[in-house]
Formats: sequence, C-alpha cells, structure tokens
Amino acid sequence: MEDLELEKQNLEDLIGKSIAYQVKYRCSKPADGFGRFVGKRIIIDAVRDFEIKPPTLAVMDRLSRVSLDLEAISQNLAEAANGVDLVKGSISESARCMAEYVAIATLGADYYVTARTPEGKYVRREDKKALEELTEFLFTWLTAAELLTLAQLIISSMGLENFLNSMRLLKGTRTAAKKKNLIE
Repeated sequence: MEDLELEKQNLEDLIGKSIAYQVKYRCSKPADGFGRFVGKRIIIDAVRDFEIKPPTLAVMDRLSRVSLDLEAISQNLAEAANGVDLVKGSISESARCMAEYVAIATLGADYYVTARTPEGKYVRREDKKALEELTEFLFTWLTAAELLTLAQLIISSMGLENFLNSMRLLKGTRTAAKKKNLIE
C-alpha cells in the first residue's frame, strides 16, 4: 500500500509540473554607432524561453491528431526504404510534424483566442498563425534529437495511462471486479 501511495505521489508531481526549455537562435539587429545610419546589421546569438503547462483534454486531442500524422509518415517511410529522395522528404516531413507536436503542447490552451463578433457574441477560434510561426521557429532552430526529447517529455507529462485507468475505474463494471459485484 505504501508503494502505491509513493507511485501516486511521483506521478502527480510529474503531471502537475510544467516543462521549461530554451531555444538558442541567431538574429540580426541594427549596428551601434555610425553603422546604424548606413543600414549595417550585426548577427547576435539569442535565447528564447518556453514553458509547457500540463495539457488539457483539447490539447491532448490535438496532440493525438498529430501523432496519427507521424504514424502515417513512419509507415510510408517503412514501405519505401529504397528511394533516397522519398526517405529524405519523409524525414523532413516527420521533423516538421514533430515541431508542430511540440508547438501545440507549448501553446496549450492559448491556441484558442476569444474574439467578439459584430453581433456581440464571444466565440473561440483557433490561432493558426501563432501555431505556424512557433512550428516554423522550432523546426528551424531545434535539432531532431531535441525535438524527440521534448516530445517524449510531453508524452510522459500527459499522464495518458493514468487518464485511461481513471476512465476504466469510473465504469460500473471493471475487468478485475468480482462476479458478485457485477451489475446486469
């Protein structure tokens, strides 16, 4: 019983915490002094901080959709292992899909924007532009290994198996229930 409580506490700590990560990138800025007036620019290294909060059910649904896309890409890659150009395209496509996966988790519930219609109603719409910009940024500046590590952290933080177990426990009949407790 004590082991069960310890495991439950560890999982709640993992699920309840957010994941923070940094992306190093290069950008340009106007040069200092006289170079500013002649339009000279200098390249600088910068760091951008991100935080992935525990996902909501809507975020988990969008992540599942992207996971299906990744699965289809990997099946195409397995079927056409002899075409070098096809393999290169599939790898690039899967990396972009993985960047979208990380971007969806990073945006989280902020993916939806509340707007007011001319009739005075409030509606929620998807902020596809923010998703595309973040996906492109992550695809450009993160390596495939970093994307994979972030995706694995996202999957572990979702607590998907705990969610499925809790759904199973909510049912009136469970697979491990005794026969005399079953409701017909």
